[in-house]
Amino acid sequence: MAKQKAVSYAYIAGFNVELTFKRMKSIRLKLNPPHGDIKISAPFGTNYSLIHAFVLSHGPWIQQQRERLQSAPQLARNPFCDGAIHYVFGAPFKINVSQSTEKKGVVLDKKNGLLHLHLTNPVQQNIEGEIDRYYRNELREKIPALLEKWQPVVGKSVNEWRIRKMKTRWGSCNISCRRIWLNLELAKKPLQCLEYVLVHELTHLHERYHNKRFYHLMDQFLPNWREIESNLN
Repeated sequence: MAKQKAVSYAYIAGFNVELTFKRMKSIRLKLNPPHGDIKISAPFGTNYSLIHAFVLSHGPWIQQQRERLQSAPQLARNPFCDGAIHYVFGAPFKINVSQSTEKKGVVLDKKNGLLHLHLTNPVQQNIEGEIDRYYRNELREKIPALLEKWQPVVGKSVNEWRIRKMKTRWGSCNISCRRIWLNLELAKKPLQCLEYVLVHELTHLHERYHNKRFYHLMDQFLPNWREIESNLN
């Protein structure tokens, strides 16, 4: 399943902006650390003057937030340092890294909003690998029950599903083998996003292409899929 969108770059209201048009209902603004790079998402067909007015109205806030991000300590910008924020099915958790020779792994502490990592050698490469393994295990726990829920609704079933890192897709479907691939990053998104991708890929077993029939089936199986999809990016 490709992330369907159109990306361009523009100078708007005094700012360099990455502008993305995709299926969504309203204009959204995001600043990416560490430099506060500006990303605007807008519905397909949005008039440029509306986007310009939107950016202009948020100008003071953008400037304030960019200054805050750019003045942050370098350590805080490392996504795998102690105290960095990581998301588990849409909920933010601070990672708490400790060195341990007795136990190794990740423990989710929902009460205190912490993701404890116990490692024998807590260097960045090991921290990143351990978090990836945790995400993979979380998806493996969730997917079987979701397939059991949605396969009867869609009226199709898969022979196999797998997880991997993907840069341009949230999922893909090998129709002849009835195999689904799912993006590891889905473990960071709200659970409904994982459900949406599963339904999307199952629907490809009815219709290979993203055509009118495909979207009609999606409307039938998951009426609010467009709203969920807009939150994926």
